[in-house]
Amino acid sequence: MTLPDLDPLLRPRSVAVVGASLTNPTNVGSRTLHQLRRFFAGRTYLVHPRGTGEDTVTDLASLPEIVDLLVVAVPAPAVVPVVAEGARLGIRAALIFTSGFAEGGAEGAAAQAQLQRIAAETGMLINGPNTIGFMNLHDRTLATFFLPPDIELPAAGPVAIVSQSGALATYIDEMARDRGIAPGWLVTTGNEAGVTVTDCLAYLVERPEVAVLAATSEGMRDPQVFVRVATRAAQLNKPFVFVKAGRSAAGRAAAQSHTASISGGDEVFDAVCRQYGVLRADSLEQALDWLSVFQTQRRLAGERIGLLTGSGGGGVMMADVAHDVGLDVATTPPADQELIEQWIPSFGSAVNPVDVTAQAIASGVGNYRRILQTLVHSTGFDCVAVGSGLRGPQAVEVAEKVAATYLETDKPFALTWYSTNQDSRRIMVDAGVPTYQDPTRAIGALGALRRFQEQLGRITEEPVRVPDRARAARARTLLGDDPALTEAASKSLLGLYGLPVVQESVATTVEGAVAAAEAMAAYPVAVKVLSVDLPHKSDVGGVRLGVADAAGVRHASEGILADVAERRPDARIEGLVVQQMAPSGVELVCGMHRDPVFGPVVTVGLGGVLVELFADVALCKAPLTRQHAQSALAEVAGGRLMSNSRGISPDQADAIADIMVRLGDLAVELPEIAEIDVNPLIVSRSGVVAADALVGLS
Repeated sequence: MTLPDLDPLLRPRSVAVVGASLTNPTNVGSRTLHQLRRFFAGRTYLVHPRGTGEDTVTDLASLPEIVDLLVVAVPAPAVVPVVAEGARLGIRAALIFTSGFAEGGAEGAAAQAQLQRIAAETGMLINGPNTIGFMNLHDRTLATFFLPPDIELPAAGPVAIVSQSGALATYIDEMARDRGIAPGWLVTTGNEAGVTVTDCLAYLVERPEVAVLAATSEGMRDPQVFVRVATRAAQLNKPFVFVKAGRSAAGRAAAQSHTASISGGDEVFDAVCRQYGVLRADSLEQALDWLSVFQTQRRLAGERIGLLTGSGGGGVMMADVAHDVGLDVATTPPADQELIEQWIPSFGSAVNPVDVTAQAIASGVGNYRRILQTLVHSTGFDCVAVGSGLRGPQAVEVAEKVAATYLETDKPFALTWYSTNQDSRRIMVDAGVPTYQDPTRAIGALGALRRFQEQLGRITEEPVRVPDRARAARARTLLGDDPALTEAASKSLLGLYGLPVVQESVATTVEGAVAAAEAMAAYPVAVKVLSVDLPHKSDVGGVRLGVADAAGVRHASEGILADVAERRPDARIEGLVVQQMAPSGVELVCGMHRDPVFGPVVTVGLGGVLVELFADVALCKAPLTRQHAQSALAEVAGGRLMSNSRGISPDQADAIADIMVRLGDLAVELPEIAEIDVNPLIVSRSGVVAADALVGLS
């Protein structure tokens, strides 16, 4: 997979702006040119038919050089001609602010298609249309119009943020800086006629100054690039936070109307994030919570958290949240308890949570700092969360002590500041202390750090499969022209790919079914109707289980044919299947369906007749590794399937994982297969076997 070099777009050496006004400094092009000329170290040109003066030309052909980046802020009808001329001249990138394209009806969609053709035919990097541009603060490049004209150059930190939506990007930037987060990169992509969110992420993840990635998007145009970025971020120890809109049908419809974005199943996107280590935030606020901790680049040496509070109730709340996010509220080491007890009232607690009480805070800020220093330097804790805050002048004094102590340690640290005193809050934010107003959010951010580090060891690259063409050719002989295969054909297909299936025989008559059962010599057996028109056989009386002898097989076969003839007289009956009864065990469902964005997805979960009622399944994007499959299996039933004594053993889990991998290979090798449903997949002491299966074709 070859990804574009975005240097001409995001790190240009020269820029030309088309659409700035000679008389109106507030128009989009003028504001952008103003910011470029204030900070940008490269060369900037104004292109205007009536323009005169230094670094101003009347048309693109008159530019003294072929610039790297063309900024386009002209009315929609003029955009395509301007961009086409720039591409003809050899300009390598275009940033298009103008809106009214795919999001604005058929005419706009046709114009955007022309931009896409220009990008495809010339290799021009097109950002937009309908974008607000970008900020690359490390190179002092503010190619955007949303900033105030007199703004000072913002600080350039280790966070890179990419957003399809420009409006969200401006909000994120403002809120981030208010909380002490310093995005060094802020890139928007708009309608993505060329460059996408994932293209930008793939570029930024490799940048040495970027330590944290964050993104928002209304759709997912490049799922393979997304997976590659996630894998690369894990390899480089860079947290990757994503906020994706379009969870609901209403949200997906809104995304389609806004930027013509396509969203797949939200549960699939969630699963891919877990599979490849992306931290999906439920809201912008939660994403900012996490970024506050991530941008410090501090890492956990373990999972033990020390909690410091001036409120017993606050300490209980903090301990609850720590447990929920997988952090260990370990007991304060005895030596540290002895130190702390010198500085707190007898009714306080040095155990953990360390409750110094409000009285101790009010009576001595110096002692409060000593207690905090004891916690952050303790060998008993890997991170520290503090809940504190006072009103009045003492709030500033406490804030100064907290900020100073934070700078003494490299342990992850989160502060809940209960004071509304803005001067004290600004002291902490300016010192880089991750600061919150709610302990659940503060400790939740430390929990996100724990989750990021925990999953690093299991993130692997998406496997590359070489198709077995001979096997695929044999498989296609089973497919036929109907929209689905019979159960027997479905199992034959699965068997070609190495999935274990129960022993069975197909008969075209009642007497043939009896003979098949006798030849099998493995009573009791199951008898089922064989019809491509009856994917749910039991609903029409097409299944008999536990048939004990030849007479029973005859009776069962006759009863099945009579019931089906009454309930589904239109169904095409090919015969009967006589099947060895699988041993009793845990019933799972395992299958595959195709997501419109991510393609084949393998599912595993609790199966049997209540599968739709429980809907307890985990998903993996195919192709997948055994490790991917085992991680998904560990999610089923909240992890109890693999940890409970009545669940499955490690050997059985390995066998199920192997089945999931093989289903993924089948899906990749046979794109005409739309869905596979193996239910039940029976897990018993004698092994794992598919007792029933249905394959649907696209």
